[in-house]
Amino acid sequence: MDMVDSKKQQLQPSQILDIAYKNTGAPYPIEQAKTIILAELEREGSWSVQFGNTLFLVHTVNAPRQGFFRAFNADTAQNYLENSYKFVDAAYATGYDTIVTQFTDSSILGIFKAISKNPPREDMGYIAKRTSDGGFQVILQLGTPRGEA
Repeated sequence: MDMVDSKKQQLQPSQILDIAYKNTGAPYPIEQAKTIILAELEREGSWSVQFGNTLFLVHTVNAPRQGFFRAFNADTAQNYLENSYKFVDAAYATGYDTIVTQFTDSSILGIFKAISKNPPREDMGYIAKRTSDGGFQVILQLGTPRGEA
C-alpha cells in the first residue's frame, strides 16, 4: 500500500495502522490487529504520540525510565526519519532514558544510524543486535541517564 506524505495529507491513527499493517504483511486479520493495538494505546503504562503519519507506541517496563516501543509508519521515507527524530526527542522529554524496539526490516536500521550522526542531545546512542529469529533489536539511549523516576 502506498505511503502518504504527511506534508500533504495528515492521517488518523486508524488509517496509519491500516497502511502500516498491510505493508508489514502480518499474518493476522487486520481488524483483529487494529483492535489489539488500539487497546494497547489505552493500557496503563503506555504512551503514544503521532508525528506526521507515524504513530509511536511506548510501553513502560518494570525498570525506571525504560520502555519498549513500536513505530507504525504510513509516511514517506524522509518524513519517517524526521518523525523518528522528533519521537526520540519527545520520549526523552517525557521521561524515558532508554527505549528498546524489535523489528525484521533491516532498512529501519538506517533511521538509527542517521539520528546517531546528528543526535538531539549528548550521550545519545544505540546498540543494534540480531535476534534469534533473524530480526533486530535496538537499545536506544536517549540522553544522559537521569536515575530513578
